[in-house]
Amino acid sequence: MARRRQRCVPCLNRPAPLFSVPVEAIVKLDQNPVFRKIIVPWYDSTPICMLAIAAMLAIALFGGAGVVIALEEPAFGNAWWVPLMIVLLSLLVAALVGRRLVLRLLHHRMSE
Repeated sequence: MARRRQRCVPCLNRPAPLFSVPVEAIVKLDQNPVFRKIIVPWYDSTPICMLAIAAMLAIALFGGAGVVIALEEPAFGNAWWVPLMIVLLSLLVAALVGRRLVLRLLHHRMSE
């Protein structure tokens, strides 16, 4: 017979804190601000995305050269699919990052 685990119940007999201040008294947040600027993290900034697209296109060229060599060289005849997968995956990543940049640009233009 399997033993069942007992659920932990939070302790209700905790001592009260020495003092408590409601959060509303400390920080008064405006519920309807006039503007809200989207903060883009550094790894999702436009220059880094452009660098990622350039790197993916360079990798796609490298994979394309690999496909050509694999088809020309009889010793690598069965391995042509490996560089082809490199090409396809790098182009997919470049397309997704490019889509993200275009959507960000469109959102930025619509909000102005």
